[in-house]
Amino acid sequence: MQPLPNQGQPLAVPQRTASSLMELRREFEDRCQLTGRQLRIEKIVYTGKEGKTSQGCPVAKWVIRRADLEEKILVVVKKRPGHRCIAAYIVVCMVAWDGMPRLEADNAYKNLIPKLNKYGLPTTRRCATNENRTCACQGLDPETSGASYSFGCSWSMYYNGCKYARSKTVRKFRLSVKSEEAAIEDHMNLIATLLAPVFKQVCPRSYDNQTKYEGEASDCRLGLEPGKPFSGVTACLDFCAHSHRDLHNMQDGCTVHVALLKPGNRDSRLPDDEQFHVLPLYTMDGTDEFESIEGQRDKHRTGAVQMLDNKIEPIGEVAEINENIEAFQDPQMGGVAIALNHGSVLIECAKHEMHATTAVRRPDRHHPTRMTLIFYQHRNLNRSRHGIDEWEEKMRVKKINTDLDNKAKEERERLLKKAAGEDDDLDLDDAMLGHDDLAPVPPSAIKKENGQPLKNGASGSKKKKSSADASAKKSQSNEQQPKNEKVALHAPTLTTTSWTTLFPMHPCVVTGPYQEGNSSPTSSTNGSANNSASANGNGNGQGGQAPTPGAGQQQQQPPPPQQQQQT
Repeated sequence: MQPLPNQGQPLAVPQRTASSLMELRREFEDRCQLTGRQLRIEKIVYTGKEGKTSQGCPVAKWVIRRADLEEKILVVVKKRPGHRCIAAYIVVCMVAWDGMPRLEADNAYKNLIPKLNKYGLPTTRRCATNENRTCACQGLDPETSGASYSFGCSWSMYYNGCKYARSKTVRKFRLSVKSEEAAIEDHMNLIATLLAPVFKQVCPRSYDNQTKYEGEASDCRLGLEPGKPFSGVTACLDFCAHSHRDLHNMQDGCTVHVALLKPGNRDSRLPDDEQFHVLPLYTMDGTDEFESIEGQRDKHRTGAVQMLDNKIEPIGEVAEINENIEAFQDPQMGGVAIALNHGSVLIECAKHEMHATTAVRRPDRHHPTRMTLIFYQHRNLNRSRHGIDEWEEKMRVKKINTDLDNKAKEERERLLKKAAGEDDDLDLDDAMLGHDDLAPVPPSAIKKENGQPLKNGASGSKKKKSSADASAKKSQSNEQQPKNEKVALHAPTLTTTSWTTLFPMHPCVVTGPYQEGNSSPTSSTNGSANNSASANGNGNGQGGQAPTPGAGQQQQQPPPPQQQQQT
């Protein structure tokens, strides 16, 4: 059977997949010890069309809220059109409404916010603004605008591992005052310890993946007890995150969000100002878990699902009600939001699913409407001591390879210089031998051996032997020279003879006593003299001498050109 297309939707399956919603419900009820209305399943539809304002900022069109206190777990799923396999339904995100104990949630909000505002170093994030960087979703006042603070270990593109791979002193919770770092570190480790069991129960597959290398990479983990799935944490205070994916997260892992609300919003059903977690590529399904249209309408009547329209007050300080018209008029434009209550825990595969958080109307990080703690694990954080041993070994091998490359380069240069010197010597010897061969050898110069003249072959072989001996001596002397001494290149000088005329006119007719010595190729008398000599039958071997000009020749000739011999 041919696989069906995915219509471009992400296949994030570390949470859970199922062939039917009934199968998915049974598994969650068994895993979380829940029954009936304690477990709620909501269906969403992937459209791939991002819900956003005309400025490119997050917008919410539907809001999923907790139905009542009986509801404990929310599971948001999507169906792959046309599929009936074991991955026909995919879990997009899950919410444990009471994931963090109320007392711990209250203490976290009360203790972390003052220290983060006073000593924290805000992190610059690309998702803080729209694509054109023109929005004011974080607020207009820099003293109160939304902010994001990151702690722990994270992936570095320079080391392909932990960013502390070269750090001798690791400060995972860096603040402007070093003495205050311990308090933040202790509190974050405590929260990570509280969240790990919830993560394990709701999403065991991702939990196992994130704790697989806990023993080897304990320095890159948060928590106080065994079972540490997180390596870092980001604290967002009234921070509006525009649509993005967390691409640096590890494969087959999940992020865990903890929502901490300001005191006035903790027990209110519909607070005056709130921040939503948004899935911008999805719309709400028209039916409930049991394919009932009426059941889904009941959720709208009770407020469990709220459908917004463009008459709702704008989100953000400088937003206009017309910025949202396009998003609400287009039914394919997504924007499914979740209203997280105080202490609720949201789990999603942020590496694959695009997500965002809406802006609040009046951001104030000193008294934030919502503070979100996001726990995650980045990729390639699986080495001991933050990977410093592997980095030092990598640098050692790199240095060795560099030294070897330098030595090889020097050796190549030395051999090239040596080869160049030998080639010049061989060219010189070949040139000299070539001239010796061309020169005629008079009979008197031939030496005799035992009173008998040497034959041509013997004489040639002796010459070759002597030249070979000379080349060998030359090569030996070159080898005995110091390596660093520069080699002088020698080339033979061959004498040539050429003629030139100082007279500018061409052709030149040479007459008188200059005829005999004229050998210029431009002279026209040579040819005429040769022809005349041949015609007169002169056979004395002096055909190059021109005869005396006859009566038919002109009596006045131009003056003879001056000639110059150059050597």
